[in-house]
Amino acid sequence: MADHSKAPHPNAAEHRFR
Repeated sequence: MADHSKAPHPNAAEHRFR
């Protein structure tokens, strides 16, 4: 879950799967 490191983009869900 590296989403916390990056900005809260609306495509966070997609970034996690990719």
